[in-house]
Amino acid sequence: MAGVRMFVVYSSLGLVCTHAFNEQKYKKSEIEYEQITQEISQVAREGTN
Repeated sequence: MAGVRMFVVYSSLGLVCTHAFNEQKYKKSEIEYEQITQEISQVAREGTN
């Protein structure tokens, strides 16, 4: 359960960050968001196993 909770928290943070940089640095934040989501999904998989 801890892994799922962490996933939700990090997903929310990622979305907030993406929104914050949406207008000025959309492409840059999009790439960073991709990297973050990949890391989160990896952590989430390890947390659930």
